[in-house]
Parts: sequence; C-alpha cells; structure tokens
Amino acid sequence: MERLAADLHLHTTFSDGVHSPADLRRLAGEAGLAAIAVTDHDTTEGAFACGEGVAEAGPEVIPGVELSVDWEGREIHLLGYFISPTPHMVEELARLRGERRERGRAMLRRLREVGVDLSLERLESLTGENVGRPHVARLIVEAGYAPTTAEAFARFLVPGKPGYVSRRLLTPPAALDLLRQSGGVPVFAHPGLVPGWAKIVPRLVENGLLGMEVRHPGHPAPLAEEVAAVAAHFGLLVTGGSDFHGADRGEYGAGIGEAGVTGEELLRLREAARR
Repeated sequence: MERLAADLHLHTTFSDGVHSPADLRRLAGEAGLAAIAVTDHDTTEGAFACGEGVAEAGPEVIPGVELSVDWEGREIHLLGYFISPTPHMVEELARLRGERRERGRAMLRRLREVGVDLSLERLESLTGENVGRPHVARLIVEAGYAPTTAEAFARFLVPGKPGYVSRRLLTPPAALDLLRQSGGVPVFAHPGLVPGWAKIVPRLVENGLLGMEVRHPGHPAPLAEEVAAVAAHFGLLVTGGSDFHGADRGEYGAGIGEAGVTGEELLRLREAARR
C-alpha cells in the first residue's frame, strides 16, 4: 500500500485530547503528514483553531467532528469530514456540550457520595464545557484515587459503577442529517469496536452513511480487512485515523500518522464532500 498521507481522527484540548490545536498541527507536520482531520467530540472549534499561529506550510486541516449516537441502547460514533457548520449545527453542538457539562457535574456528585472528592473547578479548567469521562478519569488519577485512567474507568466510570452517568444521545438519522446538512461526509467510526457492527451498517447506509473507518489502532489486520470488505460491498468510502488523544501515543497506543488514508483515498473523500 502507498504511504499514508493523512490522519483523519485526531482530538485536541477542545474535547478530550491533551494537545492544543496548534501543537497538534505541529506534531502532524513533524510526522510528515500532508493533511489531518481534527474530529473533536461535539465541537468543530478545535478544527478551525488549528491553523492559528502556525506556518501556512503545515499540514492541511480538514474540519471534522465526532458525534455519539444511540443505536438500540448501544453507543456508536460517527465522524463527519469537511464540515461547514450551519446555524442549526452550531446550536445543536452547543446543546450537546451543555449536556456534557451537566453530566460531568453529576459524575462528581456521585463520586463524592462514595468518598472520591474531586474539584469541579479543576475539572472545568481541563476542558471548559466539553466534559467527557476521560477528563474525570484524569482527575481521579491526579487526585490519587486510581493509578491509571484505565483503572479509573474500570472502578468508577463504566455502567454499573458509582461515577457513571448516562446521557441522551442523538439518533442515527438525526446525527447523519446534521452532518450532511453541514456539508460533511459521514463515516462510521471504529466500527470493529462495536458488537454486531456489521448488522448496523445497512441501516446507517439507508440514512445517509458514506464511509467506514477501516484503519484504526483498535482494528487488528484481519478485522480491518473485514471492515474494508463490508465497505466495498456497500460502495462506501474508506477512511482511517489514529484516534490520537495523548501526549505520547494516545489511548489506543498509536502515534499521529500510524493509521490514516492514502492520497488517493483522501481525494475520494474530498470529491464526496464537493458533491
């Protein structure tokens, strides 16, 4: 396969990443990438901030977003690429972030009931209003209640544990419509991590899905091949990205540019956005 030209799944401090937009773009340039997509949760602000204060010679920044969707009681994620936010999208993303903020406060209240006392001010200093469970997990580790974020999740932040708080998610049709009405190309994120993912794809295609994230650090080679075959069957675009959040290699053990797309695949994605 030809060299990967773009990493299409990256997070910044505008959601649950630890790098600022400018630092992320600098790191991507050092990795030799021609383009990146910033796909923060429930916001496009990091993507549009990514070029500020950075030399124009840096990698192209594709504005993206990652949305959480309820599929029959399971959470799946959709990515959108080449987003031009409409007023409706701006309003909807602000609502989602507001609900994230309230959820974060509720998690801290529940944790306090079991003796895990965390600072709301510290939590909001990490992320502002776009609070996610990874932020709470980092706070748990920082305060000494767990040795790692993985342990913090396992002990406190997954369903059935004392700090878990559910949240209202978008329906698949609503999320796909939101992405397409904003000029975005909607893609099923890391499908191989979702139990029964292959049965979900046809319904998503019926509602406007255009691509599948084939290359992802959570997809070992045989699974990636299976996802690619399903994508080909439905005539879907192939995308990929490292899902990089962290200072070193990120949540899935991959560095920037270790998963992504070729120049030809990026061109197909760009053409789909133009259409």
